[in-house]
Amino acid sequence: DTSIFGKTLTALDEVRTELAEQGRTEYGTQIAGVRRLVEKTAATAAPADDLAATVAKALTARKPKSRYLAGKGAQAAAVLARMATDGMKDRVVAREVHLPARQ
Repeated sequence: DTSIFGKTLTALDEVRTELAEQGRTEYGTQIAGVRRLVEKTAATAAPADDLAATVAKALTARKPKSRYLAGKGAQAAAVLARMATDGMKDRVVAREVHLPARQ
């Protein structure tokens, strides 16, 4: 697979393979969590044609906007980015990839 998602999954598999047993024991859960997140993102990503149409709209607009939203969830992500603190966003990502809670 040559997509960004395929390359990411391949890289994750390579990291997991190259880790010593102790590394797989300590980080296996997190690597698996990142893998699940990438797979989920790939499954719900907007088609390239939709993104290309948005780019074309931006490039040909008489008065282009500073931001364009494209794809499913873009509006919700933009609201979250505006309203949530960095710490809140960090906790969401950490929970999604099964990182241990901060001490």
